[in-house]
Amino acid sequence: MMLHSLLAILACTISIFTSSPAGAIDNLSEKVPEKVPTKLTEGPLVIAYGVSVSSILLSSMSKYTSSTGEKAIALREQGLSSDSIVIALNLGRAELGISGNPWESIEKIFTQKKLVLKKQKSFRHFSLGSDSIVFVVFPGGPTKLSTEQLNGIFTGKIRNWKEVGGDDIPVQIVLPDNTPATQQTISEELLNGEDFYRKGVRIAVDFQDVIATVGATSGAIGFASSTIDFGKLAVLKNVAVKREITAITLGDPSPRVEKFLKILKEALKVSEKKAAKDLGVP
Repeated sequence: MMLHSLLAILACTISIFTSSPAGAIDNLSEKVPEKVPTKLTEGPLVIAYGVSVSSILLSSMSKYTSSTGEKAIALREQGLSSDSIVIALNLGRAELGISGNPWESIEKIFTQKKLVLKKQKSFRHFSLGSDSIVFVVFPGGPTKLSTEQLNGIFTGKIRNWKEVGGDDIPVQIVLPDNTPATQQTISEELLNGEDFYRKGVRIAVDFQDVIATVGATSGAIGFASSTIDFGKLAVLKNVAVKREITAITLGDPSPRVEKFLKILKEALKVSEKKAAKDLGVP
């Protein structure tokens, strides 16, 4: 029975792609649930969203339900990587995808992984606005760092806080899981195209887990979306990386998707104003 199911999943996965089926299996194995609604437009609004936008998506989904009487549900509550969002849409497992990255960055990931979707030309993508990626350090750590210092820390050139005027404590980088496109954006905007230093890096489940881990770990530094709750943790106020929030659909968006996107756009505007006021985001 188990062999039967495995063969069925393998056959389905290979049919989705025109090349690199092994890469496709890696993307689908754990990130995309197997239960598929028969007709997406007849049930709840199923949304596949990124790990990096989960906080603002959950609040927008709640507002959509209360204002329309229609339920909006997450394909995976913990969120998905940007490439898995597109794969889920291609499989018909979600009606709407929301990524914390521009479409061009998502396409780069597919190119890097040598994955080609058969329905790729049918995707529609829309910019909804932006939010900011901000940087957080452990309690008692430096409250201000230059972009050059952040570059040195995240690329591994700076490995101790005393090198930037702090105490003699080793740097501990914390990165959120399943955020390749966001990491790529930071690499391009802040690290001059270099990759993150990954030796000894701690991996967090999502941005909220980044905050919890940095807050509890001496020497830790990480990044998160300005839309989440930072609690008592200090945010570096002099530097941030803007990123585009992108909606993705397979074909033109349905009327209910358009209703949801209107709610989300407004939430993003409010969030950015709050980040500028409360966090000092530039």
